[in-house]
Amino acid sequence: MGADRNVLTARRGAVTHTDAHADDRWLALRGQIAHALITDTSAAAYRDALGAITDSFSGSSGIMAYRPFSGDYNIIVSSSGDESAATNGRLSTMGVEELNRLPYQQALEQGVVCHLNEPHDVPWSDVPVHYAMVAPLIGCDMMFGFLAVYNGSEPYSNDGASLLMQAASYLAHAMAERFERELTDIELAKNRAAYLKSEERLRVALKNSPIIVTHQDRDLRYTWTYNLHPHLALNDPIGKTDYDLLPPEDAARFTEVKQDVLSTGQSRRRELAVHSADHVRYYDVNIEPLMDRTGSILGITTAATDVTLHKQIEQTLERSRRLEYAGQLAGQIAHDFNNLLGPLIGYPDLIRMQERLSDKTGQMLDDMESVASQMAAISQDLLTLGRRGYYNLEPLDIIGILDRAVRTCELPDTITVHRTYPNDVPNLCGGSGQMLRVFSNLLCNAADAMNKSGTITITVDTRSTNDDKNGGPPDRDGSSDECVRIAISDDGPGIPENLIDRIFEPFYTSKKSDKKRGSGLGLSVVKTVVEDHGGTVTVDSTVGVGTTFYVQLPVREDAVPETKETVPAHPMGRGETVLIVSDDGVQNRLISHLLHLLNYKSDDVATESELFQRLQSNPPELVLIDMAFGMEDMLSVLRQVRATRPEQIVLVMSGQPTSETVLETMKVGAREFLSKPVDLATLSHALQTALKSPAREAQPVAHRSPV
Repeated sequence: MGADRNVLTARRGAVTHTDAHADDRWLALRGQIAHALITDTSAAAYRDALGAITDSFSGSSGIMAYRPFSGDYNIIVSSSGDESAATNGRLSTMGVEELNRLPYQQALEQGVVCHLNEPHDVPWSDVPVHYAMVAPLIGCDMMFGFLAVYNGSEPYSNDGASLLMQAASYLAHAMAERFERELTDIELAKNRAAYLKSEERLRVALKNSPIIVTHQDRDLRYTWTYNLHPHLALNDPIGKTDYDLLPPEDAARFTEVKQDVLSTGQSRRRELAVHSADHVRYYDVNIEPLMDRTGSILGITTAATDVTLHKQIEQTLERSRRLEYAGQLAGQIAHDFNNLLGPLIGYPDLIRMQERLSDKTGQMLDDMESVASQMAAISQDLLTLGRRGYYNLEPLDIIGILDRAVRTCELPDTITVHRTYPNDVPNLCGGSGQMLRVFSNLLCNAADAMNKSGTITITVDTRSTNDDKNGGPPDRDGSSDECVRIAISDDGPGIPENLIDRIFEPFYTSKKSDKKRGSGLGLSVVKTVVEDHGGTVTVDSTVGVGTTFYVQLPVREDAVPETKETVPAHPMGRGETVLIVSDDGVQNRLISHLLHLLNYKSDDVATESELFQRLQSNPPELVLIDMAFGMEDMLSVLRQVRATRPEQIVLVMSGQPTSETVLETMKVGAREFLSKPVDLATLSHALQTALKSPAREAQPVAHRSPV
C-alpha cells in the first residue's frame, strides 16, 4: 500500500466455509467479539476483541493495525505462548512506510487472506514471525488496516483463514460505524462552531446597526428578538404580541401587515411609526414568512431598520422645498400683483386730496386702503419668505420699533402690555421695516392666542452669545460677542408639543376659522427675517401657562445712528419732468397723478426705442423705468442710457426686487430703486434723493428681504 493513500478500497476475499464446525467456531468467536465491543469501540475494546480472536487460534499471537483515514496506524498486540509479556502494547503506532515494508501487500491490495509460512521480522516482536496469516480490515468499502495471527504451532488451515476473514470483516464494520459516528460528531462540532462564529459576526454587525430582528409564531407572539429598542425590551417580549408592547394604534398597523404576510405567504415592506410619550420613531420594516421544509408557514420574521434620522432629514428637506416653492411663487406673481395693488393704494390719497367726500365715501376709501395694505403685506411676506427682496443696512432703534409695533397691532383694552427695557441698548443694524414686521407678527399672534384678553410682556436685555445654550448668531464683520434678546410672552393656552416643530413652516396656521385664519406666513417670515439679520428665533411654550418667543440679534459696533435733517412728509418738486418708461397704462396714469400732486411734470413711453428718441430730442430731468424687461435687457438699457447721457438721472421700480437686481442696476447708473406698489410718500422721497445725490456706484446690499 502506497504511503500517500489514505483509504484503500478492496474486494472481499473468496474464502468459503468447509464444514459446520467452522460455522460453530465463528458463531462462538462473533459472540466474544460482540461482547468486547458492546460498550464502545475504543482501543481497549479492540484489545479485548483481539484477545478473543487469538484465543481461537491456540498458541498464536495476534496484531491489529488500523487507522481511520490518514496518519500513522494504531497498533494493538496480543501475545501468547513463550513470547515476552512486555510485547503487549510495546508498539503503539506504525508509520505507513514501515507497514509497506512488511510482506502483507497481497492481503491489503487484493483484499484476501494472505498465508506467510516463511519466517520474517516485524517491529512489534523480539523474535521472527512464522506461520503468519493476514486479513484486511475492510468495512463499508473502506480499508482500515489489517488483522493478523502468527507463531502458531503449524500452518493455518483454510477454515482458519475463513474464520480470520470473518473476524476482520466484523471488526472493520464496527470500525466503520464508529468512524461514521465520529465523523458525524466532528461535522456537527464544525457546523456548530461555524454557526456560533456566524452568529457572533451577525451579533456584532447588528449591534452596530439600527436593525431589529424578531421572530413570531402564527399567533404573532414573539419567540425570539434581537437588538430590540430599549423601551420595548424593558419587559420581556417573548410570548407577547405587538398589542402588549406598542400603543394600540401602532400595534394595529403592525398586526395588519403581519397578518397579511401570514395569509398570503408573500413578503411585505412598509414604513411604520412607533409612538411614545416624548417622541416618534420611524422604521423601515421588512416582513417575511417563516416556512418549514414542506412550505407550511410557521410564523414570520421581521427586520426593522430605524430610519428616524433619515425621516427627520427628509422632513427638513421638505420644509426647504416648501420654502423654495414659496420663493418661486413669489417671483412669478409679485410683479403683477404689486402692479395691481398700486392703484388701490395710491388712488385713495388722490381722491381725498381732490374731492370733498361724505363720511360714508371716506369710510369706503379707508376700507379700500386697509385691504390693499393687507394685500401688499402678504405680497411682501411672500418675497421675504423666498428671500427675493432687499434692504439696506441702517442703525436700528429697537425700542422705538417695539413701541411702534404695539401701536400697529391696535391691541384692545382687554390686553395689558408690560414692557421692561434697559436704559441703554447696544447698537443694532438692519432693516427697520423688516423688524417692525417681525415684532408686529409676534404681538398679533400673542393677542390672537389669548383671544384678545390677557397680558403680553416685552423684555429687552443684553447678553453674551457664548452664554446662549442654543448657540448665538454667526460671526460676521462688525459684530461682537454681544447680542440683544427680545422676549415677547403671553399667558395664553400655550402650544401643544406636537405642533412646536411646525409653527415656523410656510403656510402653516393653527387658526381654523375663516374669520381668523391667516396666510400661514407670519412665523415663517419672522424666522426668515431674523436669520437674515444674523440672529435666531426660538420658542418656549407650556400648555396651560403660555408662550414666549425669543429673538436674538447681534450687536453691531459699527452701527452708529445718523443725525437726519427734518424733511417734509411729501417733498415737492420744482416743475422737473419725469419720463415714465412702462407699457402699463393704469400704472402710468397713477404715477402721473402722483407726480402732478408733487409739482412734477410727467410723460410716458412704452418701448426702448421711444426712450432713446426722447433722450436725444427732448431729454427730461428724471427717467423712471419700470423693470418690465428681463434683467439682462434692463442692464443693457441702463448702460445705453449712461453712454448716451452720462448725467441723466435714472430711477428704477420693480414689483419683485432682489438684492442682485438692486446691486446690478445701481452699478450701471440707477440713482434710486423703488419697490412697488408705490405710494405718494415713497415716490416723493425717492425723487428728491435722486435729484440731490450725484451719480454714484451702488453701495453693498446687506440682506435679501423686502423693504
